Amino acid sequence: MPSCSRGVTSLDDFDVVKIAPDGTRSTLAGQYGDDNADGTSTAAHFIGPHGLALDAGGNLVVTDASAGLVRQIMPAGVVTTIAGHPDRHSGLTAEPHFGASPANVVTSRVGVMR
Repeated sequence: MPSCSRGVTSLDDFDVVKIAPDGTRSTLAGQYGDDNADGTSTAAHFIGPHGLALDAGGNLVVTDASAGLVRQIMPAGVVTTIAGHPDRHSGLTAEPHFGASPANVVTSRVGVMR
């Protein structure tokens, strides 16, 4: 995402939107899907995108709060799950997961997530 563009999450449309300096709005990644699919652009599915932060590599870090995931969106729109597990409430997973829905994320100047 160019440094002069802005990203916003859209809870109604379940996507992450890029807003260019001239106000043009376009979908960077996502659409609704209950399978939490990683993928490129609208092939990726979000249930509840919420908090956004830009890391040192120019990637957006997004909390998918309703899914219990933290996702990374590369500038080309490729979405990858980087933390959490979608079955966090089922008790069926031993993988690391959040006890509550992650809402916000912050990165430092060197790209460390907090």
